[in-house]
Amino acid sequence: MKPTSKKLLIIVLTAIAFMHVVMIGLGSFSAQLPMWLKPVAIDYTYPLFPQPWQTVTSHIPTSDAQLEFRSNAHGSWSEWQDASAAFDYNNNSVAERIEQGINEELRWQILNNLYVEGGRQQFDHIVESSSYSKALYYVLRLHRYYEKPMPDTLQLRMALRFTPEPENAYTFQRTFLEFPKYTLP
Repeated sequence: MKPTSKKLLIIVLTAIAFMHVVMIGLGSFSAQLPMWLKPVAIDYTYPLFPQPWQTVTSHIPTSDAQLEFRSNAHGSWSEWQDASAAFDYNNNSVAERIEQGINEELRWQILNNLYVEGGRQQFDHIVESSSYSKALYYVLRLHRYYEKPMPDTLQLRMALRFTPEPENAYTFQRTFLEFPKYTLP
């Protein structure tokens, strides 16, 4: 290889490496880029490093929700139990991830469809939602899968633990929202 072509190859490879580093840097800070440059940086970095999440966000969860249930079989109510933990699933299991998805849907229903009329909480919009149906089905399906006796009546509740404001970091509020009892057909 001639010295001039070797020099040219080094210059081209250095320029490519430099442009690669610049594009990766721009892709890392794409939220702060001007609108005309953002698509270029994202189009370059997305195939290499897909990141559908933000590392810094202003959205902090306001509560932690757990689905709990109790059942009535032959006139005797059970204690309140966490839906997945009652069937020996741990926090890293697929069943727990499914439960958390249901919890998020129910939390949305509570925030947007729970209302008070005549001094009483009204659950009609929530109970008619597919989210509530999924929660009932989830618990009943676990009963059936583990061959536990099918209850006559089932009641669900959400155990909500609200995230404190930063200045009240050591105070947690725990609230339970009990849904109406559901009698199985």
